[in-house]
Amino acid sequence: MLAWLRWLPWLPVWAEPEELWELRAKLIKPSAHKAPRYVSFLPGHWLLLLRESRFDYCYWTNVFSVTEANLLEKGFSIKSLHEVSKCGPSIEHGCSFFDAEVIRKDPASASLFNSKAPDGYLGSLIGHYWVGQGSCSEFLDKDPFMQVPSPLRVLHPPGLWGRWLRRSLQEVGLEADSLSDRSLIDTALEAMPEICTDSVTDVWDSQWPDGTTPKSMLVIGCSTMAGEPTQPLIDKGAGGLFLDMDRRAIRVARAQSSAPNRLIMNITVAPHTVGSLLKEYKAFVEDLEVLQVDIDSFDGPMVQALLKLTQPKAVVVEIRDFVPFPFRYACLDSDTKSLPWGGANFAFWQHLLAQHGLYLVRMDHRDAVFARRKAPDRRKFLGIMACYLRQYLLKPNPLQMVGPHTLDQNTIFRQHWISSEPTTVIDEIWQNLTTTRNDIRFFLDV
Repeated sequence: MLAWLRWLPWLPVWAEPEELWELRAKLIKPSAHKAPRYVSFLPGHWLLLLRESRFDYCYWTNVFSVTEANLLEKGFSIKSLHEVSKCGPSIEHGCSFFDAEVIRKDPASASLFNSKAPDGYLGSLIGHYWVGQGSCSEFLDKDPFMQVPSPLRVLHPPGLWGRWLRRSLQEVGLEADSLSDRSLIDTALEAMPEICTDSVTDVWDSQWPDGTTPKSMLVIGCSTMAGEPTQPLIDKGAGGLFLDMDRRAIRVARAQSSAPNRLIMNITVAPHTVGSLLKEYKAFVEDLEVLQVDIDSFDGPMVQALLKLTQPKAVVVEIRDFVPFPFRYACLDSDTKSLPWGGANFAFWQHLLAQHGLYLVRMDHRDAVFARRKAPDRRKFLGIMACYLRQYLLKPNPLQMVGPHTLDQNTIFRQHWISSEPTTVIDEIWQNLTTTRNDIRFFLDV
């Protein structure tokens, strides 16, 4: 379904600048970047790189070229390759096999993959997720990036994004009438780098410069306290209360991050119990300045409860955006039944935190940092919206870059919902979610 739309001629009715849709890609050997920390079971290991025109950022995922000789050596069959679902140790290393014939049917995919195809090439195992990102200078070699079509462009009517930006401004009470749709887009793209980043960790030097640190932090879902969005503050010695329900992760955290000003605990906490927790461990959360919550379940209600009891200068949350802006979604259950429905989406966080004088200062592909400051003006808000589009809506899944195959239904739903007038589709969203699973409680509004 919809695969044929990729071949439609694009007429000059599009109001948006082409850079909204420009994507460039190429394959390189992992030696040009830090290779993933696992041993592959196939020798033909490549990285598929995706480069954006507006930023010097590159995203990568794993690609394994499979040959007839590989199959003989490993004792695999073509059928077994189609059954492979993971090419590494974690969910981030999920992968799917694409036959060479499928790849050759799409001109862009054929040009991209055939230039690196070894003798006896049967196809490629391709990663499900962009598992890393960084400056494109790390990936520059003799092979140029190739321009590839965005698979998501076909899902939107001409001139959508100018209208969407105008509507978004009106929803927060900002004036847009004096600007044309094209001017709104140009302003948004110009302001976007002030918000967008490859890692929100770069925000902390401006919040606590030099050797200063927050008086205290509360991190719920701290895991091993490594690779956190607040990592620079942890590395500088910030103290506070650090909690996680994973006993093994807490053992690692205590071994690596213990300090007299820190209490690291293996504990399960809920919105209705967090008040007593703060009282019991008051010494570690007094004058709380940084709050971070990442529990992949009722994050929204948890932050909501904590903001009634504390006044942090910065709040760090994870964006879970399968329901797009301007719809506000938050999971209300601790158990998501193995579905990726936990947490809360961008619109929910923006609305909730603004009520407490906290506004977005930095956003990457997963986390967002809100801090106490005045409400964004029109230019800043347009930059926030452009960053949101870039990080969560216009970047395709790696599998959508390969071959003329069907876009998955969830992608089609999300792009349809953001293209539509919110009041006309909110009932459809509710019905879609409850039909999929009717025993997970959630909040949905617009």
